[in-house]
Amino acid sequence: MTESSFAGKLNKLNRAGCKISAFGSWFILALSLLIFVLLAMQSLLNTTIMYNAPEDPSTVIFTHDNFYINLLCISVVFLCGLLFLRKPMEKINSRIFGASLLVYTFVLGLVWNLLTKNMPAHDSWCITSAAESFAVNDYTPLIFSENDYFYNYPFQLGYAFLCEIAIRIFGDNAYFVLQLVNMLSSVAIAAALIVIAKLAFDSRRVTNFTTFFLFGCIQPVLFTTFHYGNLSGFAFSMWAVVFACLLIKKRKWYYVPLSAVCIGIGSVLKTNSLIVLIAVCIILLLDFLKKWSVKNAAALVLSLVMGIGMNPLIIYQYEQRADVSLGDGVPMVLWLDMGIHETGNPNRPGWYNPEYTVIRYAAKEHDGDAAAESGWEDIRERVGELAGSAAERAHFFTKKTLSQWNDPLYMSIWVSETRPSRTDRSEFVQSMYTGNAGVAVLNFANFYQSLVFVFAAAGVFIILMKKKMRQNIFCAVLPLVFLGGFFYHLLFEAMPQYNVTYFTLFVPLAAYGFSELCDRYHERFWVYLKKLFRRKENNESAEPVSAPEN
Repeated sequence: MTESSFAGKLNKLNRAGCKISAFGSWFILALSLLIFVLLAMQSLLNTTIMYNAPEDPSTVIFTHDNFYINLLCISVVFLCGLLFLRKPMEKINSRIFGASLLVYTFVLGLVWNLLTKNMPAHDSWCITSAAESFAVNDYTPLIFSENDYFYNYPFQLGYAFLCEIAIRIFGDNAYFVLQLVNMLSSVAIAAALIVIAKLAFDSRRVTNFTTFFLFGCIQPVLFTTFHYGNLSGFAFSMWAVVFACLLIKKRKWYYVPLSAVCIGIGSVLKTNSLIVLIAVCIILLLDFLKKWSVKNAAALVLSLVMGIGMNPLIIYQYEQRADVSLGDGVPMVLWLDMGIHETGNPNRPGWYNPEYTVIRYAAKEHDGDAAAESGWEDIRERVGELAGSAAERAHFFTKKTLSQWNDPLYMSIWVSETRPSRTDRSEFVQSMYTGNAGVAVLNFANFYQSLVFVFAAAGVFIILMKKKMRQNIFCAVLPLVFLGGFFYHLLFEAMPQYNVTYFTLFVPLAAYGFSELCDRYHERFWVYLKKLFRRKENNESAEPVSAPEN
């Protein structure tokens, strides 16, 4: 093969890679837009409320919203942005503004945690109480005859490892330290979103609008009382995304291990971080098809190794310390089986139901293969039901989406209300749970959610309309992570608390949509006002015509 023919084939390969990468970005954005529009319409028409009822603390209530009032309020905010925010957002120092957001996020979380003083309960209690035992070299929680929790969910040992470290170092203060980790995680998530906004849109105004909108994103801040790995796992995962994007932009080798280590830690703290791992790998692959960079390939492989391999290592070291074998836990297929079935409550389709998971796993004597085969049989039967009825498909998946994505607070207050407190609840905290303060926060979050959904949909639409933007791989990063979370929870276990982190992904996209619309309609608005005032002045200055004299 001659040098010229080799170069020709290489050029063809590069062009094909660029086309595949461009189509991949377009597909991600187009699919995201469809879902964003659906979620925006749902939020304008309905609200999902989590109610701590005495007979069922996880009561889900669907309420109807006034579409026209919601639209009017969003229009008023947009008008204010058009008149008062467009220019200042071009001039504000982004670093100082962003730093003020991070301080505000931490302080707000700190105040909320000091007021509530929550203790672990349910799953978080199982994990933290086991960690207390591990901290004194007592491995009774890993003995099957004493406790089967980690035989069902061995992946939870990742967060238990963090809890054990905190307890060994801080003793009785460890529970607050774990909440402090959550507060820092909410700060880290906000910082990651600002960096991604800057990379994707390269605009001071959009970056500042992202920061401005994040001041209203209180859901993850209120969620910091929850002793679980949702926030910390997502924070590390988002910084894995940031480092992957910086690798693509700057081509520096040190971003390769940074991204891989962050996604590895994220997967240890919360296995749902594997969704973000897949997104990171897709982004690296799409860029690799354009640049054929060995650094992308190295980052992809190392991210897979760290993301998939770190949690099994944590589990293995606990098995060695306790001299036990935990097995693989409840097979993943049983979670899929649960996720596509109704529950006893018609407003909670696909929510947690132990009959499909731990009860079936126990009935099969913790035989993973037998439990999985039973699950597949059930899935085939359910898929037949859904495939045979369009009405059933629409009813089930619409209600499942509504139940988990349309809760404006994403259970961020509910997780505090349903947990015990170290002290008596103050009047303000009780009002947040069942009084006027809680109603006010819910109303704000309801409006904020609709605002963010609407302008995020507008932002993705504008990106699709601009060739340069839709081919900018950074613009597809946040929609891609969202799609992973959306489809995973559409098919597997659903609950608003799992989406409290994914909701934050809408904010930079909403900021871009808001900024672009302000820019697009700013001059038109002022031209219209000038014409209106000129017409009024002309009408006032025109002399009345007197009647002719006889």
